[in-house]
Amino acid sequence: MQILFSNARIVDATRAEPEEGHVLVEDGVIRDLHARPIAAPDRLVLDLRGRTLMPGLIDCHVHVVASMINLAAVAQLPDAMAVLRSLPLMKAMLDRGFTTVRDVGGAPFALAEAVAQGLAVGPRLVVCGKALSKTGGHADLRPRADWHEPNRWRRNFGAMGRIADGVDEVRRACREELREGAAFIKIMANGGVSSPCLLYTSDAADEL
Repeated sequence: MQILFSNARIVDATRAEPEEGHVLVEDGVIRDLHARPIAAPDRLVLDLRGRTLMPGLIDCHVHVVASMINLAAVAQLPDAMAVLRSLPLMKAMLDRGFTTVRDVGGAPFALAEAVAQGLAVGPRLVVCGKALSKTGGHADLRPRADWHEPNRWRRNFGAMGRIADGVDEVRRACREELREGAAFIKIMANGGVSSPCLLYTSDAADEL
């Protein structure tokens, strides 16, 4: 199927200034940036007069599972609830013009597949699975007095990361995330501004 975007104000990174023109797209591929504005069989013509046409935006740092500021609460959500809360976040990203996003902790490969298969509305997802954090780091969501197993939520859909201390644990965690479909590995080397508590100052954490 062909779509002709006519009378568009075209903005892209190859031009110093916006230009008026007509763009022909066929089967999801841009075929002609200087198309003739004519009707044709099986061609949908969209008049964009007064509007801007530009390439899709890419956001290199998102967490589509982070539907609440309280990341520990998100990590403990039932999977079905966490999935449903992530869907409007992804749709909103797409509505803002982001057609590709890199999820740097939380979203599983299955969610990227769901988008690719048209089962969920959202931008193309490039995922790392669960981010890797040390004990007391950004993905260690326990309060100070909680000495339970830190990885008890890591299989939950809403969990942003997992704990791995030392060479062997980190190596195993990397292999598991890659086996499950991660396109890259995210390392949380210390705490973050949304961590529930920091067990050490950033300087002390670096020394450890």
